[in-house]
Amino acid sequence: MSLVFESPVISDEKKPREYLWALSRLQDQTGSVYGSLSIGQDITQKQELDRLKSEFIATAAHELNTPLTAVIGFSELLLSETFKDEQERTEYLTIILNKAHVLERIIEDLLNISRVESGRVIHIEKEDIDLAAMIQRVFDAYRREHPQLKFELNLPATKMEIVADAHKLEQVMENLLSNAVKFSEIGSTIIVTGQLSGGKARISVQDHGIGMTPKQKDQCFEKFYRAHSSDTSRPGLGLGLCIVKAIIEAHGGQISMVSEMDKGTTATVDIPAKCA
Repeated sequence: MSLVFESPVISDEKKPREYLWALSRLQDQTGSVYGSLSIGQDITQKQELDRLKSEFIATAAHELNTPLTAVIGFSELLLSETFKDEQERTEYLTIILNKAHVLERIIEDLLNISRVESGRVIHIEKEDIDLAAMIQRVFDAYRREHPQLKFELNLPATKMEIVADAHKLEQVMENLLSNAVKFSEIGSTIIVTGQLSGGKARISVQDHGIGMTPKQKDQCFEKFYRAHSSDTSRPGLGLGLCIVKAIIEAHGGQISMVSEMDKGTTATVDIPAKCA
């Protein structure tokens, strides 16, 4: 017989823990019961992981379905025999392409997290890049797409020449800016800073949004974790920061978070300018 129950609060933890108990009777050779044996297993972490995975699957299905619905809908319009407007055709094709890129990014995130799950380091392809130019490009795209927010960019006047994976670092910038936008209130300011000093490149993305509690900040790099999962208006798979951390570590660098509820979050990335 197996039983699952919640134990009293242990140490300083606020939530009760869950245990799976297996109970067995002890019998002698005559069949008489002379005692019992019980074995308890703490399944709190497993239950939480199962909950996170179930939530992740539901979220992933929603995130994939949203752009896919647009792709199918506008494709059907374009295939309609009555559709003749060339201007709208171009507009709809642009929407389809943009949504296809969204699907591509989601799939890339899933592939990357699969590599992390299996214990493999994310593969990077090093090349000489101007980090400042890459930051500027991603920054400009987000500023155009989100006119409801204020953006401030601080970059050196000279190039930030480093050796790194341009595509992967662009993915890092996309994720950090996406999070900043996602949790910022209308009219607030997002500040992006890039600098090169002491053989290291540093990128920071600061928002003045809703922030995180100390517990949320400690868990923000975990797989499937979404700090504000109850808020369905903010999309995301809970993979972005986990992948960012893996990319930065593959470059021999590190990422840190400073956050306070209702005051905002600052993500800071440090990587060697010459990746080994």
